[in-house]
Amino acid sequence: MVSLKRGLLSLTTIASLTACSAERGPMQIEPGPEGTVMVVGAETTLSLEEKDFDFKVANSDTPGMSLGTAVSGARSSENNERRLFVPASITKVVTAALVLKHLGSRHRFKTEIVWDWSGAGNAHDLVVYADGDPRARFEEIVKGLKEKGVTRLTGEMHLVSHDDRRDQAAPPEGMDWEDYLNCYGARAQAFNLRRNCAVLNITGVNEAKWSDSGIMMPLTFDMSLGSSRSVSVLPRFDEWASLSGYHIRGTWTATSKTRSSAVPIANTKAWYGNVLLRELSKKGIDVTGVKPVLADEITSARLRGSKSSRQVSLKITSSAMSDILAQMNKPSDNFLADALFRAAAEKGRSSDLREAAAEIVQSGVQEWMNRSGHPEYASEIKLVDGAGLSRANRVSPRAFLALLKEFAKEPNFPALWNSLAIAGVDGTLRGRMKGTAAQGVVRGKTGTLRGAYQLVGYVPRKGSDGKITEYVPFVVLSSANQGNRFTVRDFQNRLVARLAEKINR
Repeated sequence: MVSLKRGLLSLTTIASLTACSAERGPMQIEPGPEGTVMVVGAETTLSLEEKDFDFKVANSDTPGMSLGTAVSGARSSENNERRLFVPASITKVVTAALVLKHLGSRHRFKTEIVWDWSGAGNAHDLVVYADGDPRARFEEIVKGLKEKGVTRLTGEMHLVSHDDRRDQAAPPEGMDWEDYLNCYGARAQAFNLRRNCAVLNITGVNEAKWSDSGIMMPLTFDMSLGSSRSVSVLPRFDEWASLSGYHIRGTWTATSKTRSSAVPIANTKAWYGNVLLRELSKKGIDVTGVKPVLADEITSARLRGSKSSRQVSLKITSSAMSDILAQMNKPSDNFLADALFRAAAEKGRSSDLREAAAEIVQSGVQEWMNRSGHPEYASEIKLVDGAGLSRANRVSPRAFLALLKEFAKEPNFPALWNSLAIAGVDGTLRGRMKGTAAQGVVRGKTGTLRGAYQLVGYVPRKGSDGKITEYVPFVVLSSANQGNRFTVRDFQNRLVARLAEKINR
């Protein structure tokens, strides 16, 4: 077992943990980049007496911070203040901050519908403009058209993206195939419905069909009859590395039953259009002969340019951004995070959405780091997606701490604070830190990818009147074997609970 001693730790703001496989006791602490525990802070004296760790105080290279390191036996460890970790879903905190910075807490996604009247109740050449609302809102659209007196559609129905870059569905750098081909990794687009995930039913040798109409994801096959069933659904990509279809291969038996697979959909426009027409028909609007028209970039640009000269007859809006952020952060919703990240990325100038996103992240991070007095920390933050599914993302503990400090100074910080899970109460922290000083007080964001188990957030410091006087940020980052994930989380819970107790004692 790791030796039991008592250490005194000056701590307010950051803790970074990395663990490797257990040899003796619940966690092995080794020197060097694998297996180090460090805590950085400046204001609150925290005494930790843990059976697994012995904390000692050392000086940090960062001004105003002290550093605690773990000791295993007689071997002291190196600190991880500058080490780069995979952030996983704590990336969503930065996504939220970027969205609030560029769009604001009151921003709403909007779907605009324009048409020409061609007689009583006849809407001719209807155009739907979408800007990435994560929900399709078919019910609101149908209701709005009926209230406008529309009883029939004629001509064409054009589907136009507010920004064509939204339709790029290439995976971010460093995203595992397992994540990319699961519904939780589906990419958001300008037109979104059912979280851009659909069911593919494989019914026989070289036979399959989608569970819904209008899905433009071509299928190719390489299947044969065999003595046992073994089927794989593999992605196909176009020249821009975007998902363009699926290839089904393997063996099928004469007695095999339908195999259903839920997979992400890349080109959602036709699917969206067909479902919308179906919903209109159900509610009594005649759509006979009308088909969705997927406008190319030139036509889309022309339609967007002419929109100002035509009446915007119907506008459907989402809930406010502050509400969407809570729906994203509390349960750690990857699809919403991707949609919001893309919304912020539209402020970038590059024609490639990934490059535009990189511009926005870099400029935002640099601005916050400059304001923090540590511009050099900007090189220690690399984020290539908004949900944290990419393993190419990297953050250092001190850089993420600096970001959290700056976020708390932003005018829209209340929206970020309210979006975070409450320890022991809701979201991904519902079952953590119950019965401690952190319960109902601490708000944070978890991050989980295989080998990376992270926790960041804030402990509110309260004055004598019970009002919050300061939001004290903390960061606990880990690089651990999957078998150690519960030990890591237990350490995080104990550390943050003790921190909450000390800050408000």
